[in-house]
Amino acid sequence: MKTTLEIEFKDSGAAKKALNSLKQETSFRKKSTASMKIRGKTLVIEIEAGTFPAMRATVHSYLRLLNVVFSVINITKKVIQDGHTEGS
Repeated sequence: MKTTLEIEFKDSGAAKKALNSLKQETSFRKKSTASMKIRGKTLVIEIEAGTFPAMRATVHSYLRLLNVVFSVINITKKVIQDGHTEGS
């Protein structure tokens, strides 16, 4: 079975940073395969797995990692807007 996740970012630079971050953290792929690419400002993740549990686990892992990516983007944006880091 196959599935595709398409995640749109504000710009292509953010999508590329997300791609690079995800490439560093994808050692969980034991029962599935995934490929990632950038299409404009969209990160495309194509996943293939032999079983539904393997597909579900892989999709869940990518969604968790993407949640971290978006959290970092939001924190970074807030720090830039505030002009300083918390505690300084």
